[in-house]
Amino acid sequence: PSVAAVIDRVGRPGMLDAATIRDAEAHQESVLRDLNKQYSDLLNQLEAEKKRGEKLQQMKKEYCQGPCWFDVPFNELSFEELQIQRAAMEELMGKLLKHTQQRLAQASAPSVTDPAGGSSSVDPHGHTVGH
Repeated sequence: PSVAAVIDRVGRPGMLDAATIRDAEAHQESVLRDLNKQYSDLLNQLEAEKKRGEKLQQMKKEYCQGPCWFDVPFNELSFEELQIQRAAMEELMGKLLKHTQQRLAQASAPSVTDPAGGSSSVDPHGHTVGH
């Protein structure tokens, strides 16, 4: 066969047919849509985190009427201030532990059926609550 016949049969390097180009464009559009969706989702998450941060800052301002004890670097505290801070942290840990235990107990407490036929459960303070 001639060189021209072989080129026609195999195709010219770098030459793509219309179907291949359409497939590539469709794939590119699909990938672009997916990336735009991911970008949009990440922007929404970022906005939600910014709002959450603003809310936390507002709560901090309401709680602390000036610099809070946890805002001061440790190396700037006296020994007495460090002892006070340690006690506050231990108190916080105790409250967190108690709250966590109450939540776990509440989650694992079985629902109780009361005599009137309704169901009830136990709140974090040990009181029976009807539904």
